[in-house]
Amino acid sequence: MTPIKGLVAIAPTLSATFAAADNPRAQALEAADAQIRAAQQALRNAEELQQRPAEPLPGERLGNVGGHSRLTPDYFARQRAMAAEVDAARARLDEAYRLRNQLRE
Repeated sequence: MTPIKGLVAIAPTLSATFAAADNPRAQALEAADAQIRAAQQALRNAEELQQRPAEPLPGERLGNVGGHSRLTPDYFARQRAMAAEVDAARARLDEAYRLRNQLRE
């Protein structure tokens, strides 16, 4: 009897998958990798928001005498908040890497 080529190729992969399902360490590593992927996406999103042109929102620009204008403190607070969000996302990613590396030891 000849083996079916597709089943022969799948069998090692399936056995590794089922072995990982029974191994708590493998499950923890898989969860850590998922956490890293989520943290990477959050960091990309935060950086993308920060990189967008920093156009003032309505109410963030005040007119001065002489026809000029200036940005309000609210504008600068919003910019700082976006920078803080990027920093927090980067810290979450670093922590996720640290936890995964700790599991690998």
